[in-house]
Amino acid sequence: MSDRVAVVTGAGRGMGREVAQRLVARGLTVVVTDVDETAVRRTAADLGDKCVPVHHDVRDAVAHREVAARAAERGQLVTWVNNAGILRTGTLWEQDDATMATTVEVNLLGVIHGTRAALEVMRAHGGAADIINMASMSAFGPLPGLAVYAASKAAVLSWTLTTAAELHLAKSPIRLHAVCPDGVKTDMVAKETANKGAAMIFSGALLDPATVADEVVNLIGSKRIVRSIPRRRAAAARLSALAPSASLPLISATAALGEKNRRKAAAQ
Repeated sequence: MSDRVAVVTGAGRGMGREVAQRLVARGLTVVVTDVDETAVRRTAADLGDKCVPVHHDVRDAVAHREVAARAAERGQLVTWVNNAGILRTGTLWEQDDATMATTVEVNLLGVIHGTRAALEVMRAHGGAADIINMASMSAFGPLPGLAVYAASKAAVLSWTLTTAAELHLAKSPIRLHAVCPDGVKTDMVAKETANKGAAMIFSGALLDPATVADEVVNLIGSKRIVRSIPRRRAAAARLSALAPSASLPLISATAALGEKNRRKAAAQ
């Protein structure tokens, strides 16, 4: 596998770094990207010579194609993980125009640009390959305080499902996957602990980034398109979307539990 290459965006820390570490362990050369150049260089230095750092803003479509080209120079691009994302909590009327626009540009357009750039190179090389998009459990149902974030992740899920269907119809060996984890114990979530709008994130136990990274890497080569973590929480979220009016009392109770847990976390 020495000539096989992967790209992981948002790999300066958290889940992206964990995923990159696992891909390096599998023998792949991994191009790690992040808007935080210092963080992504630290990741590359820690993971060794098979890890290549690139400063990269995922909102830039041209930059994605440049990353794909750099990856192709090192071998056959077989895996691309669109992991980069941002989280801003608060009700819709509490968020300004710039915050909402940036959330959509990073979380959704970043995935769209990344998928397209990866497909261009993967289709040219031929052969099987995997593109994994980080969506979220918030894509499945209503989450007060996370409206813009949840909308961007729901769009990522829709984009993945539709593009996977298009590739299937085209008889392409390239596989698309969406990972939909519940709240994860990352710096991104920790920064929102003081905000009341983050209550729903804390309504369940936060996942370990390493656990999510294992699930991401295990999707490579599989036919599974959507992976929810954990599945029982996904089932509850989907049910609330099927009967939104009836689920409002349950959402209120869940939000109250989340707020209690958020306050505990903020006090620590």
